Amino acid sequence: MSAVDSAHTAWLKGVVDAHGWPVTSRVGEEASHDAWLIVQHAVQDTAFQARVLGLMEPVASKGEVSGMDV
Repeated sequence: MSAVDSAHTAWLKGVVDAHGWPVTSRVGEEASHDAWLIVQHAVQDTAFQARVLGLMEPVASKGEVSGMDV
């Protein structure tokens, strides 16, 4: 499971680096939430988790990410 989580984390890092956080207006609610699930399981990379939180917090009030995910 750890290898799968690491691979998913690496993929999502590339997405975030290239496009920013996948907000709902760009990818839909389900995909945005699924990205959050990857981050939730990225326990080996707490720096990435913190970075994502910083990206999600400002857009949560605009409805671009689920407040529950934040």
